[in-house]
Amino acid sequence: MLEGVFWSRPSEDDDARPTDPLGLDAMREELSDRLVPCLTGRTRSHEEFFWSLVFLRWGEEEEQTDEARVQRFLHWERCIKLHWARGGRDGFTGVNRARSQGAEHGAPSAFFRPLLKNQRAQGMLGAHLGPLRRLDLVSETRLALVEEGPSLIAGAGPPPNLRDQDWGSWSRAFGRAGKAYDGRFRQRLRERLGTKMPNLRAALTAVRWRQRPAWKEAARHIGDAQRPFSLLADEFCPWADLVRGLFHDLVTMSPASHAPQLPPALSTPIPRGLGRWEPLRHSLRRWRRHEADRVLADLHERVFRERGYERDLWMRWEDGRRLTYPGRASSSVVPEGSDCRWANAVRLMRPAR
Repeated sequence: MLEGVFWSRPSEDDDARPTDPLGLDAMREELSDRLVPCLTGRTRSHEEFFWSLVFLRWGEEEEQTDEARVQRFLHWERCIKLHWARGGRDGFTGVNRARSQGAEHGAPSAFFRPLLKNQRAQGMLGAHLGPLRRLDLVSETRLALVEEGPSLIAGAGPPPNLRDQDWGSWSRAFGRAGKAYDGRFRQRLRERLGTKMPNLRAALTAVRWRQRPAWKEAARHIGDAQRPFSLLADEFCPWADLVRGLFHDLVTMSPASHAPQLPPALSTPIPRGLGRWEPLRHSLRRWRRHEADRVLADLHERVFRERGYERDLWMRWEDGRRLTYPGRASSSVVPEGSDCRWANAVRLMRPAR
């Protein structure tokens, strides 16, 4: 059960559509795991790390089983997001439904209703549980804090009692717990991230913590083992975004329209050990820039066939022509962490000024 709680976990909804039509997001995630293993594309905030630890601790105090602790985590996440929305805060997942639920008659209510289609996978638990385990702050086998985990949030106190239709009780409860989120917490989290990813910290320090991705420059300082992956990330990240956008255009344009030209094939070698990259390796051997629809339709079919989505193809190449099914396609073409988590690493690991 616990191994599946990550942001990339497939939705359990029956009507969910497959995403990542070319497998590029999955490839990027695997590459990112080599470079920034203790973060994900959605770990962007020291504060959300703090509250994730707090909610795990509160669930541990309230419940005996992991499944029940998951439900308590989701409960507390929903409550604080209603509180945030009430205060005018935005920029967090589930903000729209948090505003809606917080504006209802009788709000606030502690009765759980999800803020996201798949609250468990898409919310804070899905984003932070894996990193917290890699940081040795949460047990690998159960939902319980270990090592420094409890001391990091010692001032947050026990689980509070939230009263329905009383925003004041909610504000006081989260205000008291939030006092433990201070400069000391942020510094200790930075130190732990740096200790667990020393080569990455050395590389980011060498390039002066620049905001724009600089994996090629970082490769000179990141160590021999990670250098090939850093060089690949430098080329692959913008290349993958370009190819994904081109595929989206092919799916949505008229089948009679001429296909745009593919970008040049990747020139950086793909290191061994990247298991999700085989479909792309195959396509790169037949990468003809003037045959974008054929090349990408073949890659798309290979990726979806591996994932069991043969009946959900967005595009096919048949009898020398492009067949498209735009009604099956997801609307989003912006992947999370498309810079291989560079910006997230800088934001969370850079020393305080």
